[in-house]
Amino acid sequence: MVFALTLETNLGGGRNSWIHDLSEKLGSHFAEKSFGDDLKELFIGIIAVAPEFDFFFKIRKPKYRQGKRVHNKYGTSFTTVDCVEYDVKLDFSLYSKYKQDEFILNLKKEILSSIQVLKQIKKLKHFDFGAFEGELRDYLKVIE
Repeated sequence: MVFALTLETNLGGGRNSWIHDLSEKLGSHFAEKSFGDDLKELFIGIIAVAPEFDFFFKIRKPKYRQGKRVHNKYGTSFTTVDCVEYDVKLDFSLYSKYKQDEFILNLKKEILSSIQVLKQIKKLKHFDFGAFEGELRDYLKVIE
């Protein structure tokens, strides 16, 4: 399973790299795992922008793209297969002040609670949500 966090932030102080590092760890851990035939890729958009930019970065509805699809974005072509994308909006005023440990701890909580949206996607019939949630919860407990 492909698992990645995408960034739409203007957080400073290395915070974007903290999100990127967590995304890399999640991607590596879940790369060889499968939780059913309907979900092979999961992309969680992390939105954290200063209040003056809030208007431009609204949370998008969860999207399930069944099958193989080719996308062209910003001049780059990429392929997704049985993919879910959804967004999590972080409270900029809090996350911009957190030190690394507190930032990561709260981000992991946000990610874990956010996956409940997968239950609302009716087309995900062959996906073991319980196993995925358990694996994610257990992994988030052990990584730094």
